[in-house]
Amino acid sequence: MEAIDGYDGFDAFVRARATGLLRYGYALTGSQHDAADLVQEALARLGAAWHRVQRKGDPEGYVRVTMARLHVSWWRRQRRERLVGAVPERGY
Repeated sequence: MEAIDGYDGFDAFVRARATGLLRYGYALTGSQHDAADLVQEALARLGAAWHRVQRKGDPEGYVRVTMARLHVSWWRRQRRERLVGAVPERGY
């Protein structure tokens, strides 16, 4: 596969680190499906910032921090207070 202009090394990085990133995603989420979604979103963000991240020389660190932040954001959205019209008989 030929590298797209400006993305030299991105494809090789993804192939080399995908399994490790999936394991990290599983450690964060506890679910294979959620881990795959997390990795996909983090790699999409890495692709958008590849030029900048590649110059700094730590793409894996960038992806792992992105994954952790995405998971925290997801976790916070899931645990927000739910407003209801009437008080429920029992808690959630």
